Amino acid sequence: MQSLYADIRDPKKLTTLKLSVWEGCIWQIYATWLLGPIFIGYLGHLGASSTELAFAGSIPFLAQLSGPITAWWVSQVKKRKRLMFYLGMASRLLGLLPLTLLFIDLPTSEKVVWLLVGLTFTNIFQSAAGTIWSGIMGDVVPSVIRGRYFGMRNGLMGICATAASLAGGLVIDHLVSPTNYALLFGAAFVLSIISTLMYLMYHDPYPSAPKLTFKDVLMTPLRDPKFAPFLRFMTVWGGAQAFCTVMLIPYFLNVLDFTMTQVGLYAALTAAIGLLVNYQIGSIVDRIPNTLVLKVAALSSALLIPITLLVIHQTHWTFLVWFLAVLEAIIYNAANLAIFNLAMHKTQPGNRLPYLSSGNLLSGAAAFVMGLVSGWVVSILQGQQVAGAYVVYFLLCIVMRLVCLIPIRGVRIADAASGD
Repeated sequence: MQSLYADIRDPKKLTTLKLSVWEGCIWQIYATWLLGPIFIGYLGHLGASSTELAFAGSIPFLAQLSGPITAWWVSQVKKRKRLMFYLGMASRLLGLLPLTLLFIDLPTSEKVVWLLVGLTFTNIFQSAAGTIWSGIMGDVVPSVIRGRYFGMRNGLMGICATAASLAGGLVIDHLVSPTNYALLFGAAFVLSIISTLMYLMYHDPYPSAPKLTFKDVLMTPLRDPKFAPFLRFMTVWGGAQAFCTVMLIPYFLNVLDFTMTQVGLYAALTAAIGLLVNYQIGSIVDRIPNTLVLKVAALSSALLIPITLLVIHQTHWTFLVWFLAVLEAIIYNAANLAIFNLAMHKTQPGNRLPYLSSGNLLSGAAAFVMGLVSGWVVSILQGQQVAGAYVVYFLLCIVMRLVCLIPIRGVRIADAASGD
């Protein structure tokens, strides 16, 4: 750990790097309980349909559409860090809605609608704050340690996700409702406020960005011959991954009859494996071409994950779910680190937000649409009483993810043409 920071001479940057690890760990507990599997499980507890659960899983992708507006807004203000704080605080305060609804007597169908509305706006503000956060941290973290730093940070956040998932599952399964969810949602809200206050202590080396019109924010990345192929990859990747991932927890709960403790164990194992491999993956990302990492990750996600799900579905060998958790941890962590590193490599310090926001916009739109399509496909197949509905769905996942290999070649060609 010490060697990771050894060459950083700027004390403000060093403090921010260390602070960001603590902030991320606190945020991860909040997200696990109030944005992720625990919240999805609560919707299932209320009787949400497959389409509603798919919509809930797709909301984070929908929220990414706020990226260009955020980038334009940042160019109009003097201090982007303060804007990040206000957006983050707005997101956290909306966490009071699910906590309040626990104790209001409403029909469950109405509760589901209000929870989905609240989750939508929470994610919109969170995504906007996260876009600014990515720009600041991209400017703070030196490029030579970027993969290792974020690998280490993600790994430590994985410890928190592991503990939060296990604790959340146990609380839900062993305490009565609504006390169980009230305890988790209330604790998550407090932690979210703490993590947001820590934003104010970040060092921002480029507090203000060049003023841009909204048209510039939208069109500049699309016209950049070095960045446009990367955007095409992000769009295809986002849609293909969402098509399979948003229905995973509903599949565990509704088809495999998992308890919330088992769902928590799945998330915990994924996080624990991430802890073990993230730093090593980050070292690889720092040393070899990121397009090669993406190609291996895309091929692995297209074959290993859906085929494992097919075997589980056909044989009922549910112990393979734990193997699936290991695969997801390795494949997605490798892909995410490589994608972030590529995005930083292809953009300039102080002017990254238009480019990052375009990636968020296109990948988020594709992921949101394909997430909804996945829920619609499963509902149609089940409604038509198609034998092996999930077999058809998992086969479609393979096809969708294999398509990701096509735009990676475009990224590699663009890098070669620019001499990278």
